[in-house]
Amino acid sequence: MSLGTLIRILAESKRTAVVGLVCGAFLGIAAIALAAQATSATGYTPVVDGHQYATQSILYTQEPGSPSDWAYTLLWTTGGENVAAGWMGADARKFKNGSVCESTGYQYNNSSSSSQGALADSKACGTGTYYSYGVIAIWNGSGYNYYYSQQSPSLNG
Repeated sequence: MSLGTLIRILAESKRTAVVGLVCGAFLGIAAIALAAQATSATGYTPVVDGHQYATQSILYTQEPGSPSDWAYTLLWTTGGENVAAGWMGADARKFKNGSVCESTGYQYNNSSSSSQGALADSKACGTGTYYSYGVIAIWNGSGYNYYYSQQSPSLNG
């Protein structure tokens, strides 16, 4: 292979790489414009019936008023140990402009598990400022203790 051919191949490869980088950057910017996610800080419960739990709220918005806007509430045992069925419940709540626009109600673990979550994703609530702020239920041996998750940062949707 001649030096001229090698240079031409490298130039062609470089042009392809630059076009690929520009296209990738454009698609990445488009994806950022169409979707955003906000995750709360991790919150912790006191020890309940020998277990400590952590919880988070997550909000995802795709575009204003889209039914793809969703709120997620997650809880898990901090030690990773499983707890019995029914010991953990999560109620994911999606807020718009400071008021609840969707709530899942409590969804409990139906088998031995170390985590439980609930997803509120079925209702388009229109354009506004959203955040996720869930509630968790933890079995204490004779009933449930209820705690709020941390509130996610707000996003416009």
